[in-house]
Amino acid sequence: MSDNIAEDARLARGSTRGLAGDFSRFGAALLLGVLALVYLLYAAFYIHNSSFVVEGQRYYCLFDDAMISMRYAHNWVDGHGLVWNPGERVEGYSNFLWTAVMAGVHLLPLEDRLFSLAVQVLCAGLGVMYVWGTYRLGRALRLERAVCAGGAVLTALYFPLTTWTLQGMETGLLTAVVVWAAAAGAAAWRRNRVSLAAGILFGAAMLTRPDGLVVVGAVCVLFAWRMRRAWSASLGTLAIALALEGAYWLWRWRYYGDFWPNTFYLKLGLPLGFRLGVLGLDYVSSTLYRLGVVFISAAVLTLVALRGRARWDLIGVFGVCLAYLVWVGGDPWPYDRFICPGMPFAALGAVHGVCYLVRKLVAAGPRAGRERYAGITLACSVLLAGSVNYVQIREWVGAIPYSWHANQANVHVARALLTHTTPEARVATFWAGAIPYFSHRRAIDILGKSDPHIAREVEPALSRDFPPGHGKFDLPYSLLTLRADVVDMPGGRIWPDLTQETWFRQEFRPYIARVGDLDVRVFVRKDSPNISPP
Repeated sequence: MSDNIAEDARLARGSTRGLAGDFSRFGAALLLGVLALVYLLYAAFYIHNSSFVVEGQRYYCLFDDAMISMRYAHNWVDGHGLVWNPGERVEGYSNFLWTAVMAGVHLLPLEDRLFSLAVQVLCAGLGVMYVWGTYRLGRALRLERAVCAGGAVLTALYFPLTTWTLQGMETGLLTAVVVWAAAAGAAAWRRNRVSLAAGILFGAAMLTRPDGLVVVGAVCVLFAWRMRRAWSASLGTLAIALALEGAYWLWRWRYYGDFWPNTFYLKLGLPLGFRLGVLGLDYVSSTLYRLGVVFISAAVLTLVALRGRARWDLIGVFGVCLAYLVWVGGDPWPYDRFICPGMPFAALGAVHGVCYLVRKLVAAGPRAGRERYAGITLACSVLLAGSVNYVQIREWVGAIPYSWHANQANVHVARALLTHTTPEARVATFWAGAIPYFSHRRAIDILGKSDPHIAREVEPALSRDFPPGHGKFDLPYSLLTLRADVVDMPGGRIWPDLTQETWFRQEFRPYIARVGDLDVRVFVRKDSPNISPP
């Protein structure tokens, strides 16, 4: 009885270290090792499934937004500078540190079709890092090993985070550096000390994405609030991160002539009510549906049950990510990319709540039940993982990876351009990543990520079909003023049918090229000297 009273007292204080039934250090290390091995095996399976064969050679290709960064990285290593097109200094990316990492990958002696594979292998390593980092964060917050292991399991099994990481987006790097920074910061702030390591890592998070400041700020404020007397240490650590970000802003101004990336201007112009009330809330409602009834119900019930003992700092970081998702008007893509960096925090907070309830239930039972407590906590973590992934369960077990069809089609277009156009050809495309990257042709970005005119001077379309960053285009400007030799038009109902436009039919004609066993259909300028016969 006295043991149960002592354990309950420690639970009430929010400290669950050293309780009966917890994992040993060896047991926790063994579990993390098995989890890392399973993750890497799944990553190998996913990476292979995301590849395809074109003209007898296997190609690896990242998600198209990641391929934009690959284009910048390739040009940087080739000596053209950090640019999308040689000679045009426009910051059409929003992930400087990840682009720099990609540039490092391009120093390897590989063919273009294999650079994405090298990036995906690196991404698999980042996945292991953020899973391990989730465990270390929990230990820094003095949570018991079973809770930390359960949080690591839930993070590893969160499909959107795994998808965006292995698709080559900066999401994996951002999540890894934020989690490790939070772990370093929590350990130092508890002693009211500024953490240089956490400050550098938080700065790396903001260099990975400018809006990394949102999750960084949430961690610094909420953790300091939880620790009460850690405000000076937390804000001092944040100052280090802001100094690093400030240095990058000065470099950006000198290199690109602007304090803001072109993608910032691209997302401006939507009325606040439309962005929040129509796009943002609509996307977040889908996000909550994907998180699952079991996960959300468990979170609410445990917060109510724990009350003041709940880890509101952890749940709060995830809540800030959700609020930011509403503020920016959602995301053009599914799988909740913007909340992924907050998932390790939500995982630890949710498992901590489940841990408390499980501990209370088994405490009244036989001793054997208490000794199996760690296993019960892990089983609950897997149940929560099933809840947050049930919408995507078919993709977990072997369906074609997201964007596979688009990537394959874009590589076919790029191969056709290499064969049927001269190096001087200008290619107008809605896909600003894979087609310019693999074709090595000067490109025209129809959606304006790397075009200041589109980003700053064109009003966005007010439609659910065009989320922020994808609703600005000026087709006569892109195709006629910029003298496109080739036009690659996407399919689908939302884009204008240019074949019905008189000006387009006067200037362009259909062109079909055979690449492997597929026909590639584009449009070419009738008087262009840069097109060879099909």
